[in-house]
This record gives sequence, C-alpha cells and structure tokens, in this order.
Amino acid sequence: MLDPTEDDVIARAMELTNGRGVDVAFDAAGIGGGASTWDAALASTRPAGTVVSIAIWEHTVPTDLNPLVLTEKHLTGAFGYVDQDFPTVIAMMGDGRLPSTELVTSRISLDDVVELGFEELLTNRDSHIKILIEP
Repeated sequence: MLDPTEDDVIARAMELTNGRGVDVAFDAAGIGGGASTWDAALASTRPAGTVVSIAIWEHTVPTDLNPLVLTEKHLTGAFGYVDQDFPTVIAMMGDGRLPSTELVTSRISLDDVVELGFEELLTNRDSHIKILIEP
C-alpha cells in the first residue's frame, strides 16, 4: 500500500510496474489542488488503463484531459456496493488479505453519531478512514 503523504505515488507506481503504469487506479480520497489524487491516479495508470473515481468531491476539480485522451485511458465512476461485494470483502477480512483493524480509526456509540461521527468527519477528515458505530 502506498501512502501519498509519504510516497511519491506516481514514481512508486512506475517503479513497481517497470515503467508501465498500473492497470487500474482508484481515487478514493478526492483531494484536489497541488497534490491532486486525481492527477496522481491518472498519471500512474498505463495507456489504455482505467481510472476509477470513487471519491465524493467537495469542489470542482480543474484537470487537463489531454493525458486521458492521448493515452486512451478509460474513466469511470463508482458509488455504492452490490450484494456480491460483501462475501468477497468478508472473506478477505477473514483470511487477513484486508487488514480491517487498520481501516477503523474510531469506534463510537449510536448516540454519538452526529457529534463524533458526521461532525468529526467534516472537521477532521484527514484523521479518519472509517468510524465504526457500535450498538
């Protein structure tokens, strides 16, 4: 896993693929501006590869679409899950391929969902991946 706060994602993706680029890049962060996660996803994807945006963007993202067109990359968006996703994810969590403990950054009660859940994600989004609501 690459950490964009510590790794040069584009350089590492190219290094790990011998300069080819990844087949599919997912932008789940939705960070625009100078260190755009969209730009990194697009730049690290091989020609004719696929860039998937699954982020919920807070602002419009200005982007140069020429790299998309000139390298014939595919762009798609995805939102939500289908029933078939859950058994696969549960199996991956069960056998350790998906380390779920690293994804849960906070545990809260249902009574605290507004203040410690929604408001926390709005004000401290960089500190959380998933907030688990426990009964």
